[in-house]
Amino acid sequence: MTETDWEARGRDWWAHVRALADDRMEGRESGSPGYQRAADYVIDQFRAAGLEPAGVDGFRQWLDLEVSQLEEASSSVALAHGRTVRPLRLREEIQIAVTSGTQPSLEAEMVFVGYGLEIPEHHYSDLEGMDLRGKIAV
Repeated sequence: MTETDWEARGRDWWAHVRALADDRMEGRESGSPGYQRAADYVIDQFRAAGLEPAGVDGFRQWLDLEVSQLEEASSSVALAHGRTVRPLRLREEIQIAVTSGTQPSLEAEMVFVGYGLEIPEHHYSDLEGMDLRGKIAV
């Protein structure tokens, strides 16, 4: 049996993290050039490790991507209080996340659970004795 050089494995792991978090990856947003670069990097690593692709098109699996975008030129947000209206500058004073699809509707009792910590070695639990069934833990 061979021993594992954990320090070397750690350095390798951090090298991958640095590569995928690099500014050239542009956040790896789905469909972006940075995402493609990140996918190319991962594929290169798979090949270097001797892995064989199992997909129809090599290591990649293609899928349709629906993109939603905010049309900033025709969009505005303002705070209104009484007769006072204060426009907000997009991207400077307010960030808007555009999502597609429906958001689930949920109604349930909310229960405050602190940090929700479970620390068995110190016999500590924020959740001990709480009945959270059918409730939202906050």
